[in-house]
Amino acid sequence: KIAFQGAKMSMDGPMGKVEVDSKNNNAGQDQLGKILGQVVRTIGEMEMTFTIDQTGEIKEIKIPEKVKASLKNLPGAEAMGDLFSDDGLKKMAQGGFALPREPVTKGKSWTQKADMKMPMGRVKGTIQFTYEGPVEMSGQKLEKIALKPDISLETDPNSPVQLKFKGQEGKGY
Repeated sequence: KIAFQGAKMSMDGPMGKVEVDSKNNNAGQDQLGKILGQVVRTIGEMEMTFTIDQTGEIKEIKIPEKVKASLKNLPGAEAMGDLFSDDGLKKMAQGGFALPREPVTKGKSWTQKADMKMPMGRVKGTIQFTYEGPVEMSGQKLEKIALKPDISLETDPNSPVQLKFKGQEGKGY
């Protein structure tokens, strides 16, 4: 089960810099702040349960109807095509997590390629995973895996919305 515990987004654009945190309802009162606030809150509360085999392939995915409804009601969701469909979310989950075929030890890293077609172009790159060992969280013993994405956007020249991707920075567990 993947349950996001929050999300943050920072964007610097023609209308200035906007920073949004799902745990802070003060996203800004302008139109852009309200839209980004809704997007980040939805992502920050997202849950998915899925079954994967030993190679990391997702065999079955379950997304609560509440989550699907929230995603479909996001401003501009209709322009996202199949991104928020069950299959689109499965590809998103698959692209964000993989296990190596061989056993790992603490500190061992591996990578997975990322490649997803989106309405404005293609997101490509790699995600590096590093096994950090066992941890205890909320009384459960878990295996901690860090991830660090290195992603770029190849814009579609025919897209009605043209984006310029300056870079990205991210990490997760």
